[in-house]
Amino acid sequence: MIEALQAVRGRCRLLAGLALSLLLLVGVPAARGATNTADVIEAGDRKLLADGLFSRGFHALALPEYLALAGRRPPPAALDEILFRLGECQRQLKRPAEAEASYRRLVAERPQSPLRDRAVLMRGLIVLEMGNAAVGAELLESLLASATNADLRAAATYHAGEAREQAGDAPRALAHFRALREKAPAHELAAYAGLRLAALQARGGGAEALDAAMTLYQQLAEKPFNARVGAEALFQAASLAYTRGQFETSARLFRQLAERHPGDLRAREAARPSAWAHYRTGRYADALETAAAGAAVADQTADARAEWLYLQANCERQLDRRAEALRSYAALLAAEPNSAFAPAARYERLLVLFKEGAYAQVLKEADTLPDPPTDQLPDLLWLQAEAAGALKDTARAVQFYRLLVRQAPQSALAADATYRLAHQLQQQQAWAEASRAYLELAGRWPTNALVPQALFASGLCLAQAGQSDAALRDWHQLLTRFPAHETVPEARFQKAMEEIRRGNGREAAATLDELMRAHPGHPRIDEARFWRAQQAYAAREMGEAERLLRACLAGHPPLEIAREASFLLGLVLQATGRDAEAAATFQPLLDAPVGGKFSIDRLNWLAEFQFARQAFAESEAAARAMAARAPSPEWKQAAFTLLARAQQARQRPAEAIAAYTQALAAGARTRYGAEAALRLGELLMATGRLDEAEARLQDAAARASTPELQDLRAYAYAALGTAAERRGDREAAVRYHMSVAILFDDAERVPAALDRAATLLAELGREAESRATVAELLERYPGSPPALRRRQVDAAAPAPAGKEAR
Repeated sequence: MIEALQAVRGRCRLLAGLALSLLLLVGVPAARGATNTADVIEAGDRKLLADGLFSRGFHALALPEYLALAGRRPPPAALDEILFRLGECQRQLKRPAEAEASYRRLVAERPQSPLRDRAVLMRGLIVLEMGNAAVGAELLESLLASATNADLRAAATYHAGEAREQAGDAPRALAHFRALREKAPAHELAAYAGLRLAALQARGGGAEALDAAMTLYQQLAEKPFNARVGAEALFQAASLAYTRGQFETSARLFRQLAERHPGDLRAREAARPSAWAHYRTGRYADALETAAAGAAVADQTADARAEWLYLQANCERQLDRRAEALRSYAALLAAEPNSAFAPAARYERLLVLFKEGAYAQVLKEADTLPDPPTDQLPDLLWLQAEAAGALKDTARAVQFYRLLVRQAPQSALAADATYRLAHQLQQQQAWAEASRAYLELAGRWPTNALVPQALFASGLCLAQAGQSDAALRDWHQLLTRFPAHETVPEARFQKAMEEIRRGNGREAAATLDELMRAHPGHPRIDEARFWRAQQAYAAREMGEAERLLRACLAGHPPLEIAREASFLLGLVLQATGRDAEAAATFQPLLDAPVGGKFSIDRLNWLAEFQFARQAFAESEAAARAMAARAPSPEWKQAAFTLLARAQQARQRPAEAIAAYTQALAAGARTRYGAEAALRLGELLMATGRLDEAEARLQDAAARASTPELQDLRAYAYAALGTAAERRGDREAAVRYHMSVAILFDDAERVPAALDRAATLLAELGREAESRATVAELLERYPGSPPALRRRQVDAAAPAPAGKEAR
């Protein structure tokens, strides 16, 4: 800046000492009252005295001497020097009005003086200092054309810019600063003009002006006129970057300031904004180091320490040093509970407690907070709602979300709070109320990113509430307004499910077709294939149903859907005549939850089919499932008969006997009952329990008394014959075997019965009846195994004695 113009030095010590001696003799009061007649000091000596005092900085002592000299008549020859130094003394002694008058008199009375331009400059500066910027500017600008001294012209230009800036005339101020930088770029004041120019540009506010200011500051910082200018430029550039939200740049520039100019006053002042800049960039550890040092300084204002503590606590919070953050917040609130940072500190302390999982403590302390600032209320209510939700306290969570929406409807959190409110209600299964909240979000904030999700969730809630039309309406809105949203595939799936529930098979099929076409990678695509296959099966489109079901099973459907798909595939295969494939598909499902979908007649078919192909273990499993689900005694009898049949085929007679017994205990009269009695009798006979066996076989014959069961009656009589044989009652045995031969025409049983009857008759010595029986065998069933065997035996036997062989 401009330094005070120096007084002329170089007077000899003798004259200076004489002037001082004279001053001590006459004293200041005499000097103040001196006149032309009463003053005993000659004008020349008085000027030497005044100049000597002035050169030593004794402005209060020099002032009366210059006043006396300025008041002489006629004026001294060196009046211009006298008036200028008088003005300087007055300026140094904080008497600006008197100084301005002295400079003005010099200009008026000595217009040709070499000091004239300096006087105008000083007068302009004083007028500017006195608050009359416009007049000061005019005075300074008057020198721009007339001043010949380069330093003086530079000072006038710079201070004219300052004056115009103070007067609010930014364009002319900018013009002066630019002119100085252009005309005297190497001058010290050109550097300061650059600082002012950048400040004015930054004040303009436009992006272009701000960029220009930043560029200029950085130019001044990189090639500073001196360290002071470099430090100031870096400080201002860093501050400007911070106000523009360019925190990375701001932090970098503040670091440069600390590295390049550590001793500058701006380096000390920058500690706080630099810490904030580093905080804003996420360099919390760097900011914490500065904040902790700042908080530890003893000699600072309470507000300054509060800010340091607040910043320190924030950094600790961001670094997850929660215990330390809680201590720092506590220290701030204990020392300065009414600080400007206290409300934020109280809220942020709750954030730390929330992160610590101290949700109950959050709710407790939040209730004790003094009235929060209006702009903090939404955040506080949100935090309370989230804490209540974390504690599964749904009622309080709903309460706080509702309060937020009601008390801060314009808050940035209001839409999110409405969504969370709806979600909490959905969790409570308050379906209709949850849907209303979701739809309120969609209505009040139609462009909010949560609207698609809200429409989707509303549809789910309405479907749960049984309001199918409304659910389909919301999903239709979602599909129409937000066709690219991530919820669209699931919305299509849910829409199809609702259409299926409503019995709208055609609509469901179209929806599923669109889902499979547009979203082949959807996680539920295999489920979609299954449900679409159901619609195809219902429409008797068996080929399409099979294709979809095989595609479903080749993917990764949920286990339940995979079983359902396998069951449906079995139905398709059975319906298209592929019984073996159908049976193989059905078999693994018997013990699965989907097994409950087997009808009793389908289980009956499966057990019979598997037995017929000698898959006895599979037949047994089907029979067991059938027994477990038998809806009536008739089906129960069938199930246990089939079970015993499979067990008997698997060489487990004891289990078969028990199962046949259970079949008969069902109390029904069915073909399966007749078979059960027959097979039970056979098994009992095989174990030597002849009495029980004959009773069961007689029961079998009685149960098979109807024409359609005559095959079983034949088997029963034959078995009774065998039982009689084992009992040694050949007569009874012949009777049963002949009953078979006479009553039935069975190519399997009748030949065996005739053969056995013939043998028994022969054993009884009734040869004629035996031969007649053999003859009947040979006549009725000539190709049967017993007939062929008889012929072979006869052919090999020798001819009777007394007869020739033919």
